[in-house]
Amino acid sequence: MTTYRNALVLGLGVSGAAAAELLLADGVSVVVADRSTDEAVEERARALRAAGADVVTGAKEWPEGMYNLCVVSPGLPVDSGWIAEVAERGVPVISELELAYEYCPCPVIAITGTNGKSTLTRLCGDILEKAGKRVAIGGNYGTPACTTVREAGPDDWLVWEVSSFQLETCLTFAPRVGVILNIQPDHLDRHGSLARYAELKVSMLTRMEPDGVAVVPALQRDWMTAAVSNPVAWETFGLGDEADYIYRDGELVHGADRVPVAGTYFDNPITGQTAAAAWAVAAACGVAASHVGEAIAAFTPLPHRMQQVSVQQDVTFVDDSKATNLAAMKAGLRMAGGPVRLIAGGRAKGEDLESVKEVLANGVRSVYLVGEAAQSMQTAWGKVVTCRMCGTMEQAVKAAAADAASGEWVLLSPGCASFDQYPNYKVRGDDFAELVNKLET
Repeated sequence: MTTYRNALVLGLGVSGAAAAELLLADGVSVVVADRSTDEAVEERARALRAAGADVVTGAKEWPEGMYNLCVVSPGLPVDSGWIAEVAERGVPVISELELAYEYCPCPVIAITGTNGKSTLTRLCGDILEKAGKRVAIGGNYGTPACTTVREAGPDDWLVWEVSSFQLETCLTFAPRVGVILNIQPDHLDRHGSLARYAELKVSMLTRMEPDGVAVVPALQRDWMTAAVSNPVAWETFGLGDEADYIYRDGELVHGADRVPVAGTYFDNPITGQTAAAAWAVAAACGVAASHVGEAIAAFTPLPHRMQQVSVQQDVTFVDDSKATNLAAMKAGLRMAGGPVRLIAGGRAKGEDLESVKEVLANGVRSVYLVGEAAQSMQTAWGKVVTCRMCGTMEQAVKAAAADAASGEWVLLSPGCASFDQYPNYKVRGDDFAELVNKLET
Protein backbone atom coordinates (compact mmCIF):
# COMPACT_ATOMS: atom_id res chain seq x y z
CA MET A 1 0.00 0.00 0.00
CA THR A 2 1.18 3.51 -0.80
CA THR A 3 2.30 5.56 2.20
CA TYR A 4 0.58 8.93 2.21
CA ARG A 5 1.95 12.01 3.95
CA ASN A 6 -0.28 14.89 2.88
CA ALA A 7 -3.79 14.32 1.57
CA LEU A 8 -6.46 16.61 0.18
CA VAL A 9 -10.11 15.58 0.56
CA LEU A 10 -12.54 17.40 -1.75
CA GLY A 11 -16.10 17.25 -0.47
CA LEU A 12 -17.27 16.96 3.12
CA GLY A 13 -20.23 14.68 2.74
CA VAL A 14 -20.46 11.47 4.73
CA SER A 15 -17.93 9.65 2.54
CA GLY A 16 -15.47 12.58 2.52
CA ALA A 17 -15.55 12.76 6.31
CA ALA A 18 -14.97 8.99 6.53
CA ALA A 19 -11.99 9.23 4.18
CA ALA A 20 -10.48 12.04 6.25
CA GLU A 21 -11.00 10.08 9.48
CA LEU A 22 -9.27 7.01 8.04
CA LEU A 23 -6.30 9.05 6.84
CA LEU A 24 -5.99 10.92 10.14
CA ALA A 25 -6.02 7.62 12.03
CA ASP A 26 -3.06 6.56 9.88
CA GLY A 27 -1.09 9.68 10.77
CA VAL A 28 -1.61 11.46 7.46
CA SER A 29 -1.77 15.26 7.35
CA VAL A 30 -5.23 16.04 5.95
CA VAL A 31 -6.74 19.15 4.35
CA VAL A 32 -10.48 19.09 3.58
CA ALA A 33 -12.41 21.53 1.38
CA ASP A 34 -16.10 21.90 0.62
CA ARG A 35 -18.00 24.68 -1.11
CA SER A 36 -20.96 24.29 1.23
CA THR A 37 -21.56 25.88 4.61
CA ASP A 38 -24.74 24.02 5.56
CA GLU A 39 -25.08 22.75 9.10
CA ALA A 40 -24.31 19.10 8.33
CA VAL A 41 -21.04 20.10 6.63
CA GLU A 42 -20.10 22.49 9.43
CA GLU A 43 -20.77 19.79 12.03
CA ARG A 44 -18.45 17.37 10.25
CA ALA A 45 -15.90 20.15 9.87
CA ARG A 46 -15.85 20.79 13.61
CA ALA A 47 -15.31 17.11 14.34
CA LEU A 48 -12.46 16.82 11.84
CA ARG A 49 -10.76 19.97 13.09
CA ALA A 50 -10.86 18.51 16.59
CA ALA A 51 -9.19 15.38 15.18
CA GLY A 52 -6.39 17.42 13.61
CA ALA A 53 -7.53 18.15 10.06
CA ASP A 54 -7.35 21.54 8.36
CA VAL A 55 -10.89 22.13 7.06
CA VAL A 56 -12.12 24.88 4.74
CA THR A 57 -15.88 25.26 4.28
CA GLY A 58 -17.49 27.73 1.90
CA ALA A 59 -14.39 27.27 -0.24
CA LYS A 60 -14.21 29.30 -3.44
CA GLU A 61 -11.18 27.37 -4.69
CA TRP A 62 -9.33 24.27 -3.61
CA PRO A 63 -6.57 24.80 -1.02
CA GLU A 64 -3.26 24.55 -2.85
CA GLY A 65 -0.45 22.63 -1.23
CA MET A 66 2.02 19.77 -1.60
CA TYR A 67 -0.24 16.72 -1.66
CA ASN A 68 0.52 13.16 -2.66
CA LEU A 69 -3.14 12.14 -2.65
CA CYS A 70 -6.54 13.66 -3.42
CA VAL A 71 -9.75 11.89 -2.37
CA VAL A 72 -12.85 13.20 -4.15
CA SER A 73 -16.52 13.11 -3.31
CA PRO A 74 -18.64 11.01 -5.69
CA GLY A 75 -20.74 14.12 -6.20
CA LEU A 76 -17.85 15.86 -7.98
CA PRO A 77 -17.63 14.91 -11.69
CA VAL A 78 -14.14 14.02 -12.86
CA ASP A 79 -14.20 16.93 -15.31
CA SER A 80 -15.00 19.51 -12.63
CA GLY A 81 -12.62 22.44 -12.28
CA TRP A 82 -11.18 21.46 -8.90
CA ILE A 83 -10.39 17.88 -9.90
CA ALA A 84 -8.89 18.94 -13.21
CA GLU A 85 -6.63 21.48 -11.49
CA VAL A 86 -5.46 18.97 -8.88
CA ALA A 87 -4.78 16.32 -11.53
CA GLU A 88 -2.77 18.83 -13.58
CA ARG A 89 -0.39 19.13 -10.61
CA GLY A 90 0.29 15.39 -10.85
CA VAL A 91 -1.62 14.50 -7.68
CA PRO A 92 -3.32 11.07 -7.81
CA VAL A 93 -7.10 11.51 -7.64
CA ILE A 94 -9.09 8.62 -6.17
CA SER A 95 -12.51 7.94 -4.71
CA GLU A 96 -13.28 7.18 -1.07
CA LEU A 97 -14.04 3.63 -2.23
CA GLU A 98 -10.56 3.24 -3.71
CA LEU A 99 -8.99 4.58 -0.51
CA ALA A 100 -10.99 2.10 1.57
CA TYR A 101 -9.84 -0.74 -0.66
CA GLU A 102 -6.20 0.22 -0.17
CA TYR A 103 -6.66 -0.13 3.59
CA CYS A 104 -8.94 -3.19 3.41
CA PRO A 105 -7.64 -6.32 5.23
CA CYS A 106 -10.31 -8.76 4.03
CA PRO A 107 -12.32 -9.92 0.99
CA VAL A 108 -14.83 -7.53 -0.55
CA ILE A 109 -18.11 -8.32 -2.27
CA ALA A 110 -18.87 -5.37 -4.56
CA ILE A 111 -22.38 -4.90 -5.92
CA THR A 112 -23.14 -2.49 -8.72
CA GLY A 113 -25.82 -2.07 -11.35
CA THR A 114 -28.61 0.35 -12.14
CA ASN A 115 -31.45 -0.81 -9.90
CA GLY A 116 -31.75 -3.15 -6.93
CA LYS A 117 -28.21 -2.66 -5.59
CA SER A 118 -29.17 -1.79 -2.03
CA THR A 119 -31.59 -4.70 -1.72
CA LEU A 120 -28.95 -7.13 -2.96
CA THR A 121 -26.32 -5.61 -0.68
CA ARG A 122 -28.56 -6.04 2.36
CA LEU A 123 -29.58 -9.56 1.35
CA CYS A 124 -25.97 -10.68 0.83
CA GLY A 125 -25.03 -9.29 4.23
CA ASP A 126 -27.97 -11.12 5.81
CA ILE A 127 -26.99 -14.41 4.15
CA LEU A 128 -23.40 -14.19 5.39
CA GLU A 129 -24.63 -13.40 8.89
CA LYS A 130 -26.94 -16.43 8.81
CA ALA A 131 -23.87 -18.49 7.92
CA GLY A 132 -22.05 -17.21 11.00
CA LYS A 133 -19.67 -14.91 9.13
CA ARG A 134 -18.53 -11.59 10.56
CA VAL A 135 -19.70 -9.10 7.95
CA ALA A 136 -20.23 -5.37 7.48
CA ILE A 137 -22.17 -3.72 4.68
CA GLY A 138 -21.61 -0.24 3.35
CA GLY A 139 -20.16 1.73 0.48
CA ASN A 140 -22.96 3.57 -1.30
CA TYR A 141 -25.35 1.84 1.13
CA GLY A 142 -25.40 3.43 4.56
CA THR A 143 -21.94 3.23 6.12
CA PRO A 144 -19.04 4.62 4.04
CA ALA A 145 -16.52 2.05 2.87
CA CYS A 146 -13.71 3.82 4.76
CA THR A 147 -15.63 3.36 8.00
CA THR A 148 -16.21 -0.36 7.43
CA VAL A 149 -12.51 -1.12 6.94
CA ARG A 150 -11.47 0.45 10.24
CA GLU A 151 -13.15 -2.34 12.23
CA ALA A 152 -12.53 -5.19 9.79
CA GLY A 153 -10.17 -8.10 10.33
CA PRO A 154 -8.62 -10.58 7.88
CA ASP A 155 -11.35 -13.20 8.43
CA ASP A 156 -14.23 -10.78 7.89
CA TRP A 157 -16.27 -10.01 4.79
CA LEU A 158 -17.25 -6.56 3.55
CA VAL A 159 -20.25 -6.09 1.26
CA TRP A 160 -20.12 -2.76 -0.57
CA GLU A 161 -22.70 -1.19 -2.81
CA VAL A 162 -20.76 0.57 -5.55
CA SER A 163 -21.93 3.39 -7.83
CA SER A 164 -20.66 4.52 -11.21
CA PHE A 165 -19.69 7.83 -9.61
CA GLN A 166 -17.34 6.00 -7.24
CA LEU A 167 -15.89 3.82 -9.99
CA GLU A 168 -14.91 6.89 -12.06
CA THR A 169 -11.92 7.43 -9.79
CA CYS A 170 -10.91 3.87 -8.92
CA LEU A 171 -7.46 2.73 -10.01
CA THR A 172 -6.86 -0.64 -8.34
CA PHE A 173 -10.20 -1.62 -6.77
CA ALA A 174 -10.67 -5.35 -7.37
CA PRO A 175 -13.31 -7.17 -5.32
CA ARG A 176 -13.16 -10.89 -4.54
CA VAL A 177 -16.76 -11.17 -5.76
CA GLY A 178 -18.01 -8.57 -8.23
CA VAL A 179 -21.72 -8.36 -9.03
CA ILE A 180 -23.34 -6.41 -11.83
CA LEU A 181 -27.05 -6.74 -11.16
CA ASN A 182 -28.24 -4.99 -14.32
CA ILE A 183 -27.26 -2.19 -16.67
CA GLN A 184 -29.96 0.15 -17.93
CA PRO A 185 -29.85 3.85 -18.89
CA ASP A 186 -29.11 6.06 -15.88
CA HIS A 187 -26.94 9.05 -14.99
CA LEU A 188 -26.57 9.89 -18.68
CA ASP A 189 -26.52 13.54 -17.67
CA ARG A 190 -23.21 12.84 -15.93
CA HIS A 191 -21.57 10.13 -18.03
CA GLY A 192 -22.71 11.27 -21.46
CA SER A 193 -23.68 7.89 -22.89
CA LEU A 194 -24.91 4.45 -21.93
CA ALA A 195 -21.68 3.00 -23.31
CA ARG A 196 -19.56 5.04 -20.89
CA TYR A 197 -21.90 4.21 -17.99
CA ALA A 198 -21.65 0.49 -18.78
CA GLU A 199 -17.87 0.74 -19.15
CA LEU A 200 -17.58 2.16 -15.63
CA LYS A 201 -19.74 -0.59 -14.17
CA VAL A 202 -17.71 -3.36 -15.79
CA SER A 203 -14.38 -1.72 -14.94
CA MET A 204 -14.26 -3.28 -11.48
CA LEU A 205 -14.29 -6.75 -13.06
CA THR A 206 -11.31 -5.94 -15.28
CA ARG A 207 -8.97 -5.72 -12.28
CA MET A 208 -10.10 -8.85 -10.43
CA GLU A 209 -7.59 -11.55 -9.53
CA PRO A 210 -7.86 -15.15 -10.83
CA ASP A 211 -9.58 -16.22 -7.58
CA GLY A 212 -12.30 -13.63 -8.20
CA VAL A 213 -15.88 -14.45 -9.14
CA ALA A 214 -17.98 -12.26 -11.44
CA VAL A 215 -21.75 -12.57 -11.00
CA VAL A 216 -23.66 -11.09 -13.94
CA PRO A 217 -27.02 -11.32 -15.76
CA ALA A 218 -27.09 -14.29 -18.12
CA LEU A 219 -28.49 -12.18 -20.95
CA GLN A 220 -25.62 -9.68 -20.68
CA ARG A 221 -22.78 -12.10 -20.10
CA ASP A 222 -21.43 -12.20 -23.66
CA TRP A 223 -20.55 -8.52 -23.98
CA MET A 224 -19.30 -8.38 -20.38
CA THR A 225 -16.92 -11.31 -20.86
CA ALA A 226 -15.70 -9.70 -24.07
CA ALA A 227 -14.84 -6.56 -22.08
CA VAL A 228 -12.90 -8.46 -19.40
CA SER A 229 -9.61 -10.01 -20.50
CA ASN A 230 -8.33 -11.10 -17.09
CA PRO A 231 -9.14 -14.66 -15.95
CA VAL A 232 -12.05 -14.77 -13.49
CA ALA A 233 -14.80 -17.28 -12.76
CA TRP A 234 -18.20 -16.34 -14.17
CA GLU A 235 -21.60 -17.11 -12.64
CA THR A 236 -24.87 -15.96 -14.15
CA PHE A 237 -28.43 -15.43 -12.98
CA GLY A 238 -31.73 -14.85 -14.73
CA LEU A 239 -35.09 -16.31 -15.67
CA GLY A 240 -34.13 -18.84 -18.34
CA ASP A 241 -32.14 -22.05 -18.64
CA GLU A 242 -29.12 -20.13 -19.94
CA ALA A 243 -28.52 -18.87 -16.37
CA ASP A 244 -26.63 -20.73 -13.64
CA TYR A 245 -28.96 -19.43 -10.92
CA ILE A 246 -32.61 -19.10 -11.95
CA TYR A 247 -35.80 -17.62 -10.54
CA ARG A 248 -38.77 -19.68 -11.66
CA ASP A 249 -42.31 -20.04 -10.30
CA GLY A 250 -41.77 -19.28 -6.62
CA GLU A 251 -38.35 -20.84 -6.24
CA LEU A 252 -34.70 -20.41 -7.07
CA VAL A 253 -33.07 -23.14 -9.11
CA HIS A 254 -29.41 -24.12 -9.42
CA GLY A 255 -28.87 -27.51 -10.97
CA ALA A 256 -30.75 -29.99 -8.79
CA ASP A 257 -30.89 -27.60 -5.82
CA ARG A 258 -33.87 -25.45 -4.90
CA VAL A 259 -34.46 -22.48 -2.57
CA PRO A 260 -38.14 -21.61 -2.00
CA VAL A 261 -39.14 -17.94 -2.28
CA ALA A 262 -42.94 -18.29 -2.59
CA GLY A 263 -44.75 -15.68 -0.52
CA THR A 264 -41.61 -13.60 0.06
CA TYR A 265 -40.56 -10.21 -1.26
CA PHE A 266 -38.53 -12.07 -3.90
CA ASP A 267 -41.42 -14.01 -5.42
CA ASN A 268 -41.61 -12.17 -8.74
CA PRO A 269 -39.47 -12.03 -11.89
CA ILE A 270 -37.82 -8.73 -10.92
CA THR A 271 -36.70 -9.22 -7.31
CA GLY A 272 -36.51 -12.96 -7.92
CA GLN A 273 -33.46 -12.35 -10.10
CA THR A 274 -31.95 -10.32 -7.26
CA ALA A 275 -32.37 -13.35 -4.99
CA ALA A 276 -30.82 -15.60 -7.63
CA ALA A 277 -27.81 -13.28 -7.79
CA ALA A 278 -27.54 -13.42 -3.99
CA TRP A 279 -27.41 -17.23 -4.11
CA ALA A 280 -24.58 -17.02 -6.64
CA VAL A 281 -22.70 -14.67 -4.31
CA ALA A 282 -23.29 -16.98 -1.35
CA ALA A 283 -21.95 -19.96 -3.28
CA ALA A 284 -18.86 -17.96 -4.26
CA CYS A 285 -18.28 -17.35 -0.54
CA GLY A 286 -18.72 -21.01 0.38
CA VAL A 287 -22.11 -20.48 2.04
CA ALA A 288 -24.75 -23.23 1.91
CA ALA A 289 -28.07 -22.75 0.13
CA SER A 290 -29.96 -23.27 3.39
CA HIS A 291 -28.66 -19.93 4.67
CA VAL A 292 -29.87 -18.24 1.48
CA GLY A 293 -33.36 -19.52 2.18
CA GLU A 294 -33.23 -18.39 5.81
CA ALA A 295 -32.23 -14.86 4.85
CA ILE A 296 -34.85 -14.60 2.10
CA ALA A 297 -37.62 -15.77 4.42
CA ALA A 298 -36.67 -13.16 7.05
CA PHE A 299 -36.07 -10.27 4.64
CA THR A 300 -38.08 -7.07 4.96
CA PRO A 301 -38.08 -4.61 2.02
CA LEU A 302 -35.98 -1.48 2.28
CA PRO A 303 -37.82 1.84 2.65
CA HIS A 304 -38.98 3.67 -0.48
CA ARG A 305 -38.81 0.56 -2.66
CA MET A 306 -42.36 -0.55 -3.48
CA GLN A 307 -43.21 0.12 0.17
CA GLN A 308 -46.90 0.01 1.03
CA VAL A 309 -47.84 3.16 2.93
CA SER A 310 -51.57 2.77 3.41
CA VAL A 311 -54.76 1.17 2.14
CA GLN A 312 -57.72 3.55 2.15
CA GLN A 313 -61.16 2.61 0.79
CA ASP A 314 -59.54 -0.32 -1.04
CA VAL A 315 -56.98 1.97 -2.72
CA THR A 316 -53.35 0.97 -2.09
CA PHE A 317 -50.77 3.77 -1.71
CA VAL A 318 -47.19 2.69 -2.49
CA ASP A 319 -43.91 4.59 -2.08
CA ASP A 320 -41.35 3.72 -4.75
CA SER A 321 -39.42 6.99 -4.45
CA LYS A 322 -36.13 5.12 -5.00
CA ALA A 323 -37.22 4.68 -8.62
CA THR A 324 -34.99 7.52 -9.79
CA ASN A 325 -34.70 6.33 -13.39
CA LEU A 326 -37.11 5.08 -16.04
CA ALA A 327 -36.03 1.43 -15.79
CA ALA A 328 -36.91 1.43 -12.09
CA MET A 329 -40.24 3.07 -12.86
CA LYS A 330 -41.03 0.33 -15.39
CA ALA A 331 -40.11 -2.35 -12.86
CA GLY A 332 -42.38 -0.77 -10.26
CA LEU A 333 -45.30 -0.61 -12.68
CA ARG A 334 -44.84 -4.29 -13.55
CA MET A 335 -44.90 -5.21 -9.86
CA ALA A 336 -48.11 -3.29 -9.16
CA GLY A 337 -51.03 -5.35 -7.91
CA GLY A 338 -53.75 -3.41 -9.73
CA PRO A 339 -54.45 -0.54 -12.13
CA VAL A 340 -52.15 2.38 -11.34
CA ARG A 341 -52.50 6.09 -10.72
CA LEU A 342 -48.85 7.07 -11.21
CA ILE A 343 -47.10 10.04 -9.62
CA ALA A 344 -43.99 10.81 -11.66
CA GLY A 345 -41.50 13.58 -12.31
CA GLY A 346 -38.62 15.42 -10.75
CA ARG A 347 -35.23 16.17 -12.27
CA ALA A 348 -34.63 14.18 -15.45
CA LYS A 349 -31.36 12.37 -16.09
CA GLY A 350 -31.22 12.65 -19.86
CA GLU A 351 -33.06 9.39 -20.57
CA ASP A 352 -35.42 8.72 -23.47
CA LEU A 353 -38.93 9.36 -22.14
CA GLU A 354 -40.42 7.57 -25.13
CA SER A 355 -38.98 4.28 -23.81
CA VAL A 356 -41.72 3.85 -21.20
CA LYS A 357 -44.77 4.62 -23.36
CA GLU A 358 -45.70 0.97 -23.83
CA VAL A 359 -45.78 0.14 -20.12
CA LEU A 360 -47.68 3.36 -19.38
CA ALA A 361 -50.30 2.46 -21.97
CA ASN A 362 -50.92 -0.88 -20.26
CA GLY A 363 -52.30 -0.66 -16.74
CA VAL A 364 -51.74 3.03 -15.93
CA ARG A 365 -55.03 4.89 -15.58
CA SER A 366 -53.46 8.36 -15.36
CA VAL A 367 -50.19 10.11 -14.54
CA TYR A 368 -49.81 13.02 -12.10
CA LEU A 369 -46.73 15.03 -12.99
CA VAL A 370 -44.51 17.01 -10.64
CA GLY A 371 -41.20 18.86 -10.78
CA GLU A 372 -38.91 20.05 -13.55
CA ALA A 373 -39.60 17.16 -15.92
CA ALA A 374 -43.39 17.50 -15.82
CA GLN A 375 -43.78 19.37 -19.11
CA SER A 376 -41.44 17.11 -21.08
CA MET A 377 -43.17 14.03 -19.65
CA GLN A 378 -46.58 15.34 -20.66
CA THR A 379 -45.28 16.00 -24.17
CA ALA A 380 -43.81 12.49 -24.44
CA TRP A 381 -46.64 10.54 -22.83
CA GLY A 382 -49.80 12.59 -23.38
CA LYS A 383 -50.94 10.60 -26.42
CA VAL A 384 -50.88 7.21 -24.65
CA VAL A 385 -52.06 8.06 -21.12
CA THR A 386 -53.95 10.87 -19.42
CA CYS A 387 -51.45 13.28 -17.83
CA ARG A 388 -52.25 15.93 -15.23
CA MET A 389 -49.85 18.74 -14.41
CA CYS A 390 -49.72 18.96 -10.62
CA GLY A 391 -46.49 20.76 -9.82
CA THR A 392 -46.16 19.67 -6.20
CA MET A 393 -46.38 16.36 -4.38
CA GLU A 394 -49.30 17.59 -2.31
CA GLN A 395 -51.33 18.44 -5.39
CA ALA A 396 -50.44 15.11 -7.01
CA VAL A 397 -51.39 13.01 -3.99
CA LYS A 398 -54.73 14.77 -3.58
CA ALA A 399 -55.58 14.49 -7.28
CA ALA A 400 -54.55 10.83 -7.57
CA ALA A 401 -56.43 9.88 -4.41
CA ALA A 402 -59.56 11.64 -5.63
CA ASP A 403 -59.44 9.83 -8.98
CA ALA A 404 -58.50 6.35 -7.72
CA ALA A 405 -61.20 3.67 -7.68
CA SER A 406 -61.49 0.55 -5.55
CA GLY A 407 -58.72 -1.96 -6.31
CA GLU A 408 -56.37 0.62 -7.82
CA TRP A 409 -52.89 1.70 -6.71
CA VAL A 410 -51.61 5.22 -6.19
CA LEU A 411 -47.92 4.66 -6.93
CA LEU A 412 -45.12 7.17 -6.42
CA SER A 413 -42.52 5.93 -8.89
CA PRO A 414 -40.97 9.14 -10.20
CA GLY A 415 -38.49 7.94 -12.81
CA CYS A 416 -36.41 11.02 -11.95
CA ALA A 417 -33.99 12.35 -9.38
CA SER A 418 -35.49 14.34 -6.52
CA PHE A 419 -33.07 17.26 -6.37
CA ASP A 420 -35.37 19.85 -7.96
CA GLN A 421 -37.72 19.78 -4.95
CA TYR A 422 -36.11 17.56 -2.28
CA PRO A 423 -32.65 16.90 -0.79
CA ASN A 424 -32.90 13.20 -1.74
CA TYR A 425 -35.31 10.42 -2.64
CA LYS A 426 -35.84 9.52 1.04
CA VAL A 427 -37.25 12.95 1.90
CA ARG A 428 -39.44 12.77 -1.21
CA GLY A 429 -40.81 9.40 -0.14
CA ASP A 430 -41.38 10.58 3.41
CA ASP A 431 -43.31 13.59 2.10
CA PHE A 432 -45.49 11.30 -0.01
CA ALA A 433 -46.20 9.05 2.98
CA GLU A 434 -47.03 12.00 5.22
CA LEU A 435 -49.43 13.43 2.66
CA VAL A 436 -51.08 10.05 2.15
CA ASN A 437 -51.58 9.57 5.88
CA LYS A 438 -53.13 13.04 6.12
CA LEU A 439 -55.84 11.89 3.71
CA GLU A 440 -57.24 9.68 6.47
CA THR A 441 -57.60 12.55 8.97
